Amino acid sequence: MNGAWLSALARSSLLAAATLSCSSSHPSVAATPEAGPTCHVDGGAEASRDACSFHAGALPADTFDTCAKIGDAMPIQHIVVLMMENRSFDHYFGHLPGNGQDDVDVAASDVSNPSAIDSEAPIPWHHADALCFFDTNHEWQQSHLQYDFGKNDGFALTNGGALAGYALDPTDPNGSRAMSYYTAEDLPFYYALATKFAISDRYFAGLLGPTFPNRLYLYAATSAGMIMNELKPGLPTIFARLSDAGVTFKLYASDLAGAYITYMPSPDAMVPVTQFAQDAAAGTLPQVSFVDPQFLSEAYSETSEHPPADIQVGQQFVHDQVVALMKSPNWPDSAMFLTYDEHGGLFDHVPPPPACVPDDVPPELDAGAPVDGGADLDAGLDAAAPDAGEGGVSPTPTFDRYGFRVPLFVISPYAKPHFVSHQVHSHTSITRFIEARFGLPALSARDANADALLDLFDFDAAPALLTPPSLPDAPVDPSALAACQVKFPGKTAFGGD
Repeated sequence: MNGAWLSALARSSLLAAATLSCSSSHPSVAATPEAGPTCHVDGGAEASRDACSFHAGALPADTFDTCAKIGDAMPIQHIVVLMMENRSFDHYFGHLPGNGQDDVDVAASDVSNPSAIDSEAPIPWHHADALCFFDTNHEWQQSHLQYDFGKNDGFALTNGGALAGYALDPTDPNGSRAMSYYTAEDLPFYYALATKFAISDRYFAGLLGPTFPNRLYLYAATSAGMIMNELKPGLPTIFARLSDAGVTFKLYASDLAGAYITYMPSPDAMVPVTQFAQDAAAGTLPQVSFVDPQFLSEAYSETSEHPPADIQVGQQFVHDQVVALMKSPNWPDSAMFLTYDEHGGLFDHVPPPPACVPDDVPPELDAGAPVDGGADLDAGLDAAAPDAGEGGVSPTPTFDRYGFRVPLFVISPYAKPHFVSHQVHSHTSITRFIEARFGLPALSARDANADALLDLFDFDAAPALLTPPSLPDAPVDPSALAACQVKFPGKTAFGGD
């Protein structure tokens, strides 16, 4: 997210084997009593999803194999979605190996990116020297240049010099902050959460671009052509689907609900975020909850974790929501999805894979903007134009690629403990999980063909985490927070383009 958000408001899996046995996330439907329940499928539905065969309106029963435990067979009555801001997987969890979770794909310790200053040596992946730093560029054009046709070598280049735009930091002319990471010492609660519950190391943002389009992939399973931060009212949304089906939901907002991008909630649907803990304690959570951090607060103390916010403030906010849910009478049948809207311009080493085109609406490109296939840093921005032709740029722009990896946690009694999924997921996988639970039709081809994150759950056995695991506190270092306040005293955390 960046400064365009404020002006807008002011104006108003990877392919599976052809034959497989159902995993623990797929319930049994046929077996002999002696052998116990078994379920075998031919992988037809998964192969069809991989081939992008399904379209808007497809029901979950049509897009999953018959042994998938969906609808009322899923023992989840309360779904909580908490989407934070602007952190890549490697930036936060590149040091999980050796710190509680080794089965995870992270960057090599000696990885680097070219400096934004031609005469300088490459910028190594390095530990951040503070808990807050100047915003990094994550716009459509710069995100494609960061991707650079799968080389993922444009992070420093697009955060220093002419390509940085609003994210030009005079104290960081070579863009080195984009190559930074944090560790378990910086994020003790998050590292413990990643160790105790289920996570994914193949969870991608919806597209290579900023906040609003990416959040739309959660709310509407498409950005409907949008590639920058602006309002997009009137789209079919998951909120309208829930309302039409009589499924209860609330938007718990710290200041403004992210859903405002496309959906104007009724007064009873949007409530203060403090009510989440109250509803959780009373055991009165709705069937679906969307919990949002602060978007419009002081830069240094923003709970969204959007740079330049002190990351420990956001971690503490998340800690409080997670603990509220785990202490709730609703915990035994709840599932919380904790993720980030996009990478925020911060390095990740995994090239985003192709994605199903959600609809027939093309990207709303400005002259010279890249199509979704990538952009060629070696040839500069001119080669990123739709008609450039060189370096694999398609002349026909489509939303056919995911954004960079971001963290995903599944926090539930039914989450597989200490588990890492390696299947490709994205924001529309959360959307599809909600649709799968309540039998709702797909909003676009993107969610119609999405995997619903079922591999991160075990719905066949007694819930392994019914008694919540012990987790550390999420302290905020007061001296670090004070230093961030001195560096970033402004009112909002969003960049100034």
